Amino acid sequence: MGEISVVSPERPWKVGLAVVAGVSFLVLGSVLDVVTGVACFLLAWRLAATKVRVTPSLIEDVRLFRRVSWARDQVVDVVVGRPGGLWAGQCLVLVLADGTEAALLASRAYSRFPIGSHPQRLAAMAGQLRDALVTQPS
Repeated sequence: MGEISVVSPERPWKVGLAVVAGVSFLVLGSVLDVVTGVACFLLAWRLAATKVRVTPSLIEDVRLFRRVSWARDQVVDVVVGRPGGLWAGQCLVLVLADGTEAALLASRAYSRFPIGSHPQRLAAMAGQLRDALVTQPS
């Protein structure tokens, strides 16, 4: 099995918003606006890199500023849940062999208008990752 990647259903919206903000700050033209515009483009670049990656040996959550990974043999199931803490919305959650749960924050999505279909897309992504875990190499 090769490597698979899944991304948040909201990633295009987040990247697009950061790009639009960057362009609008650059068009305004003052020095502070140019710096803010460049920062928005850097944010868009980092947002475009977020994903959940499954390799033959691990599951990696590539977040905005860091990467978190778990060995595939530690993961029992993948479900859709709430990340808890400061984070709102829903995301994919790994159920680990020791009974703990780990939220894959790179897959986080919200279910408010106009993006009410995102929880269904998260459920489909959970099924895709669950299938990838079943075909885990021995």
